[in-house]
Amino acid sequence: MADERGPLSERSVGNVVRLLTEEHAAARVERDAQRAWARIEGSVPPTLADVRPAPSGLGRVVAIAGVVALAAGAVLALGFRADSQLSYELRGGSAHGGVIEAERGEATVSLSDGSSILAENRTKFSVDVVGRNAALTRLVAGKLHVRVAHNDDTSYRFIAGPYEVRVVGTEFDLAWEPNGAGLSLAMSKGEVRLVEPGGKLRTLKGGDALRLPGLVQAVAQAPAQPAAQPVGVAALVEADVAPSAPRAHETPSAPSWDALVAKGQFADVVREAETLGLDSVTERRSPGDLKALGQAARYVGKRALSLRAFTALRERNRGTDYSRQAAFFLARLQEEQGNQAEALRWLGTYVTEAPRGVYAAEAYGRRLSLTERLRGAAAAVPLAREYLERFPQGAYAQSARALVEHR
Repeated sequence: MADERGPLSERSVGNVVRLLTEEHAAARVERDAQRAWARIEGSVPPTLADVRPAPSGLGRVVAIAGVVALAAGAVLALGFRADSQLSYELRGGSAHGGVIEAERGEATVSLSDGSSILAENRTKFSVDVVGRNAALTRLVAGKLHVRVAHNDDTSYRFIAGPYEVRVVGTEFDLAWEPNGAGLSLAMSKGEVRLVEPGGKLRTLKGGDALRLPGLVQAVAQAPAQPAAQPVGVAALVEADVAPSAPRAHETPSAPSWDALVAKGQFADVVREAETLGLDSVTERRSPGDLKALGQAARYVGKRALSLRAFTALRERNRGTDYSRQAAFFLARLQEEQGNQAEALRWLGTYVTEAPRGVYAAEAYGRRLSLTERLRGAAAAVPLAREYLERFPQGAYAQSARALVEHR
């Protein structure tokens, strides 16, 4: 019998496609799937609106299947990955040795989760991706306007001297002058928690603002122990900052080093490793612990220890993702210490071993930048073309495009 239902609308097809995709996607990446479909719907040609149903139910299924195939192709073209890592694109600034600088006007870091960081002129900062929706920003000096998109697993941290701002989803202005006015934090909306030297915790909400002393004064004023606080805040400090000594008759299990790094407790990881003995740690601890130690040591400025941890991670775990990622972090450490040729060698190792790894976009970009600096523009042009083919919207796309266009 002929199908008497109305024409098959684009909305109906979109709903079918969504259902099929959501059945295939894992629950934890549902947000990313929705973003991808929104982009697909925005790029559907107008001719799809004229699709009419075939006279039979089978024809209708064939028509839907055709649009499903077209949409699947669009997903591939957009580079959608269910397990995609947080990434960012830099506009209007330059990146050298891991430090971003707004040199002639503002610089903007646009992150793939919808968050953004706007840096005023002459601001210096760095951005490290530490998880799926997690990033660590170190403000060296200057002022940032921050807007963080809220997701279930959002974890953004901003470090300015001895202060740390922990964010879930909000908008605020953060300024830091280490040898002058100190820290300034002004909330537009949302909520953040500010950790001060000594572990004191403040909660700020939309409309709140405060100023705190610069580096020398802040360290001098830090109490030996956290000051007495109301019960509610003290509970937050105990749960989310540094764990206190075990109470009598309690035998709590120590948190993993991964968990401590995720909470920003870098000094605790380094301190525990030094207590246990660095020889024992580098020879016996798990790959996850070595990676966490390397990250923690780097974030607190102990580069020699970080180098030792990542070297041990690579040597003890050949052929694994841990070993490949260690190559990337060894490159970062060498670049931060001014060893550009050695950094370039490690970047080459990483892109050879993990051309599609989680740090691939950053590794290809840094390799391009260092090659231009060490070997000149002519040597960098092939790498610029390769970068644009792989990451046309990446953080180094602007400089890569300039290299290609001038040859």
